[in-house]
Amino acid sequence: MLPIVVNEELVHRFNFYLHTSVKQGMRHQDELYALAQEFSQTARLTAYQKACELVEQGVPVVVTASSVGYAVWVSLRSLTQVPEKTTRQPKPTLSSLPSRLELCSA
Repeated sequence: MLPIVVNEELVHRFNFYLHTSVKQGMRHQDELYALAQEFSQTARLTAYQKACELVEQGVPVVVTASSVGYAVWVSLRSLTQVPEKTTRQPKPTLSSLPSRLELCSA
């Protein structure tokens, strides 16, 4: 399965409070996502590779594209699910995401 890529103008961004800090979120097709990482316009391949890594771990991912860059978002539902007993790497938790996200200049 490949990550979904959508135009940033087609999603609704919002902020939410979790674990003593404000996180960025977005809604796309009635699903809620948390911002995992942002990338500059020149780092398109890096953003897509990061999204593919998360998809391989079983995490639902959306990549948004805008005139400024790319953002990788992970489903909030996947962050609250109990990991299955498999040989896969554990699914990320929201607290494992960077608390201060910066644009990558790669």
